[in-house]
Amino acid sequence: MASTRKKAADAATNAEAAPALAEPDLKNAAAAYARLADERKALGERPELPTADLGQILDIARKAFPRLLSLRDAIAEALPGHPIRFLDQLEEYLAAASFSDRLVSLTASSETGSDKFNEMIEEARRLRKLMLTSAEPLVLKGLIEEAKVKAIRSGAGHEDLASDLLELTALYKEAWPRVRNKSPVEQEELDQAQKLGHELTDLLVLRKSDTAKLSPEECAEQRDRAYALLLRAYDETARAVAYLRWHEKDADSFTPSLFKAKRGRPPKGENTASPPPVVEVDDTSKADEAPPI
Repeated sequence: MASTRKKAADAATNAEAAPALAEPDLKNAAAAYARLADERKALGERPELPTADLGQILDIARKAFPRLLSLRDAIAEALPGHPIRFLDQLEEYLAAASFSDRLVSLTASSETGSDKFNEMIEEARRLRKLMLTSAEPLVLKGLIEEAKVKAIRSGAGHEDLASDLLELTALYKEAWPRVRNKSPVEQEELDQAQKLGHELTDLLVLRKSDTAKLSPEECAEQRDRAYALLLRAYDETARAVAYLRWHEKDADSFTPSLFKAKRGRPPKGENTASPPPVVEVDDTSKADEAPPI
């Protein structure tokens, strides 16, 4: 056990400087959300979440993730009966919760309505045409690569339209020192095209999602379920960390509370390690098999 603790300490030290887990792109988040559909359904009745800032939960858990991952092997070795899958899937639970947030915000603001969507498409087409047309004389003067412009022209469909805006924006911004005074395209239009390209990309992912036709209330329930899965995984991992790091009295540095932005310094020598609040949900994957801590 001593060697396990030493390995855990070394791994944790090496992970201290690791950056927080990055927010996933929407396509990957949507895929994670879809993969967890059965788990959300298996929760039974709609779970009641603790009153909390959901964005803060994601932020704290993402920052904690690299150090938690550094303890993965030590947890598996010291606690063979612990359901390690919760740590193995923590990144997926984070991605799904993030996607559920985005889904709720879009349905609540009615961005997915046909009128709003059509307006975005028309504006995207206008900006695409402006940038492509303005690129022609720049190509003739050798200021922009012709092959890149031709590749963008070949696109068709809404997904290509969104992608074209982002590619054209990148093309212009790379060449901007050379073309800023030689093109009718303004900096504000480039910024607008980039923003619209990202918004359309996200919106198209959401419209393809199985949850696209859910009501705002149904989306809110799915968000609660996604967060319940995340909190359960974090809680189960915290139980294992509390056991593994009991003598070091630093478990809270690995699994900080998801419901507080800052924690006060405990009295010297006092072991304050404790898991975050438990979300009462049924676990069909034998989470009860975790050893008593």
